[in-house]
Amino acid sequence: MKIRLLAKTKITLGIFATVLLPTQLGLWASVQPENSQSTRQLFKLGECKNNSTTSLNDCRLSSTFFPSQKSGVGAFAFAEHGATAANRYRKVAWGNNSLVKPKVYSSNADSPYVATTTLTLSSPLKTNSSRIIEDIPYARHGDKNLLLDIYLPKQVTEPVPVILWIHGGAWRSGNKKLMPEPFLTSHGYAIVSINYRFTREAIFPAQIQDVKTAVRWIRAHAEEYGFDANRIGAAGASAGGHLAALLGTTADVDQFEGNADNTEFSSEVRAVLNFYGPSDLLNLNDPNYPSKFDPNSPTSPESMLVGGPLQQRLTEARAASPVNYVTQDDSPFLIVHGDRDQIVPLSQSLRLHKALEQAGVESTLHVVKGGAHGGFTDNPDIQKLVLTFFDKYFK
Repeated sequence: MKIRLLAKTKITLGIFATVLLPTQLGLWASVQPENSQSTRQLFKLGECKNNSTTSLNDCRLSSTFFPSQKSGVGAFAFAEHGATAANRYRKVAWGNNSLVKPKVYSSNADSPYVATTTLTLSSPLKTNSSRIIEDIPYARHGDKNLLLDIYLPKQVTEPVPVILWIHGGAWRSGNKKLMPEPFLTSHGYAIVSINYRFTREAIFPAQIQDVKTAVRWIRAHAEEYGFDANRIGAAGASAGGHLAALLGTTADVDQFEGNADNTEFSSEVRAVLNFYGPSDLLNLNDPNYPSKFDPNSPTSPESMLVGGPLQQRLTEARAASPVNYVTQDDSPFLIVHGDRDQIVPLSQSLRLHKALEQAGVESTLHVVKGGAHGGFTDNPDIQKLVLTFFDKYFK
């Protein structure tokens, strides 16, 4: 696979940029159990001629891959840049060299998860698409239409794979415009971004029912928009990541289908990208990964999702937890999470990844070293990771 890298582009680091200084680094690592035999992918890494330099001009691209001696883990990283510097990366020395000591992540599992990191510099992938069709109704509840936007490649000569994007916002805010750069349209994908009902309108399972309705709508309108109904994936961030994970693990759960249209079509997806979504609502408190918020509060997003305090709605909380539905026939997963996320702790992704692997489902977990709750979805290395993941199953 050939990836075209551009010299100038724009990255929005969101919350991550407000937490770290412009000269700090966020390091991204591939995470797998030590005994994993998964095939490792090669990615473009960046290096600088002089590890101590801060000159932007001394950085160049390389295609080096750094496997761990012990676990075979591939190591990658990304650097944050300031508001100026012509959208180019700032090289920052990391101690005496660009390698940091591996950190062991554990979700109380029998085997540890090992993250190894190293510095990389590269340019984000460009969106050179995109035909956009906005505000299409895909479902109706009461007097309200649920709307979606479609992003299509400029030139379509055959049916294209579709990625359903589900925005975040604690299941109570946000909209379909809150999505990463739609660079996938430049690589032959369509993207469908949806609105869904918030918790002030309807509690769980309304949200996953809306998501499944959207998948069925895509299949029902595949010929009209040039979609390939057999190649549909799902992606989401935070609350949207939670719903994407539920979508990928509940293909056989009839109660989540709802009563909307197009029920003759399947709501199953073939691949899932989960950016830092919660997976186990009754285990959000983890002393190893402290949170800024109390999930058991009656006003927490999780409590509002299930209609009351989590500890008083145990059945509903379990029903809303993707980890409880994992079976061997689930969709393959790519999970990306920051290890300094104090809103949805990293342990949530560790739990889901462990459950998927134990069930025999293909799952890859990537930890963003120093990453908070988001802000890295448009990072070039994350983009390439996402593209490689979806290409594996759709191309």
